[in-house]
Amino acid sequence: MRAFTGIECLKVKGSENNGSWLMVSDRQQLKKLQELADLYQKTYPNLVKTSGVAMGFAQAEAAGNAVRTPNGILMIACNGMEYMDDTDTSRDWAILYSIDDAQMYMEIMDAMAQGYITGKNIEDFSKWEEYFEDKELEFDKVLSDEELETFGKVLSDNHWQRSRGNIRLRRFHNY
Repeated sequence: MRAFTGIECLKVKGSENNGSWLMVSDRQQLKKLQELADLYQKTYPNLVKTSGVAMGFAQAEAAGNAVRTPNGILMIACNGMEYMDDTDTSRDWAILYSIDDAQMYMEIMDAMAQGYITGKNIEDFSKWEEYFEDKELEFDKVLSDEELETFGKVLSDNHWQRSRGNIRLRRFHNY
């Protein structure tokens, strides 16, 4: 049972990054899921324009893959995470990490549960970047078009690759 939603969810221990199964077992849990969907649609009108999208976010939160913040939504997947701001798209960011890294999901959850990243800091890419670097975790930042214009002049062809209109900048650690 998810403490924040009251909706039952099944995750396989050791494979938490591979998704979850919602176990909606009664009308009360279904009602809670609908209330959560309604909350997404009301709180984030620029991101959530349909009831279907709202229900998708509600299901993702119940499964432990979405986190609501004061200004947007953090989505956590098996191969990356993305922050979407409801009113200022320049604050959006995304990172990618290996789909084979089963620990990354737990590291992200631990960062929030242990209080390293909380509240509005969840929205701040620099806090996550600092956390990942402190833990020596590998990730790729997906650059927006604006960031590409800023950094594009100094990046050589050996340091980036195109990915659906964005640039992936690989972070390398010095060991």
